[in-house]
Amino acid sequence: MTFTTRLDHAQRLVVFHGKEKLSQEELSQALKLFRDPDFPSDYDILNLFDEDIRVEINHDSIVSHAIERQRTLIEREPGRQLRSAFVAVPPALKALLDLWPLFFPETDGSLLIRFFDTLEEALAWLEREPFDVAALEDFPVQPL
Repeated sequence: MTFTTRLDHAQRLVVFHGKEKLSQEELSQALKLFRDPDFPSDYDILNLFDEDIRVEINHDSIVSHAIERQRTLIEREPGRQLRSAFVAVPPALKALLDLWPLFFPETDGSLLIRFFDTLEEALAWLEREPFDVAALEDFPVQPL
């Protein structure tokens, strides 16, 4: 697995950390997590990326993932306004993620996505405090 999922229950925050590569397999794993009944779908999401992560996905994959991700989260938490902060997004991925608001405009209140250069900026937008990632609870990811 090239990403980790940790939970900050006190702040109601899921922290995804992408490492090494981001491929269709990782997108599928993330969707599997969102469907897991034990996954806290009412928590906001913070997405972190290693500086040297390889992006091995295409436009169609990210669009399909975005649609399925949002559909799943809306089904699990109807009416919830989920906030997703992405920190230091690799350029190849940012070009794809920039499309998400086109599919989920803020006017419908279902998705707020923002990109940040620093963790501090993302935490401020999410209205969360700094944390020690290593101290957070690990949410197990099951193989596909």
